[in-house]
Order: sequence, then C-alpha cells, then structure tokens
Amino acid sequence: MSLPSFANHNLKGSAFLLGINSISLKYTYGFSFVHVYRKMHNFNNPNELPKEMLYFTYDEFQKFLSVEKDIKFRCAWQLVYYCGLRIGELKGITWKNIDFENRTVSINKQITQQSCRSKWTFSPTKTAKSNRVLPLTKVLLNDLEMLKKVILNCYLVLMIHTLLLEILHHK
Repeated sequence: MSLPSFANHNLKGSAFLLGINSISLKYTYGFSFVHVYRKMHNFNNPNELPKEMLYFTYDEFQKFLSVEKDIKFRCAWQLVYYCGLRIGELKGITWKNIDFENRTVSINKQITQQSCRSKWTFSPTKTAKSNRVLPLTKVLLNDLEMLKKVILNCYLVLMIHTLLLEILHHK
C-alpha cells in the first residue's frame, strides 16, 4: 500500500501530518516529540465514538467478592460497587460517616494529594452534589461492623502489648 492510500484509509488530516512529521524527525534527526511532550503519544481521534464503560454485573461482582477473604478489602470493594464511590471518597470515609442504626454512609469529604511530594489531606468532595447520604446493604453493614470489631481488637492488643513493653522496660 502506498503512503497516500495508507493516509486515506487510516489517518485523517492533521493527525496524519503530525504522524509523518514525528516519524521523519525521529528517523532523520533522532528527535522525538514524545520525549519533549509525553501527552502527544496519547492523542485521540475526535471523531471516534466513546467506548462503552465496562462494569461487573451483580453475579460477576459476587463471584469476585467470594474470593476476597480480607475484611478490609471486602468492605472497600462493596462500598465502591454498591455506593459508586470515587477512590478519594472511599479513602475519606471515617467511622463517623457510617450510621449503623439508619444503615447509611454519608459522603462529605475525600482524601486528596496535591503532588507526589505533598501530604494527604481531607478536602471537600469534587462537587456540591457529591455530598450525599447513601443506604448500605445488610451484608455490607455486617461486614463493616465486623471490620470495626477487628480494628478495635487490633488496637487493644497493640495497646496492651505497648503497656507490657513499657512495664518490662522499667523493671
């Protein structure tokens, strides 16, 4: 296939010219725009139809959840799947956000990091409409109660261990 016919079949307009110019610069002069500006590698065709979002069906999610044994991750995956949380919102949930009596979780903050060198901080949710109160399933609520007990037990064991070490150290 000749270059002009390749261009007509595979690339349109400026995308073709940009591709040819990048290729000729790379092979003629050993220069590539990708090293200068990495985002050039990820250009999208504006005429391309958006891809359909992939998601788990309920049965697929249950199968996925059946192999997860760690209660922390079970709770996290269930919150993401059932409540549709963003990752920052999931990280921002504290025990104060979970109402065990009314079986709800309130989403009113997220954890963000401004740069890779800055600390994680609590910040408001992405938009005002992102502040919401969501219902929890019975299974998720039971798992959250179990997680809270496990964390409390770990904390108590750690406190007792620390106290015993201090007592032994002082003798």
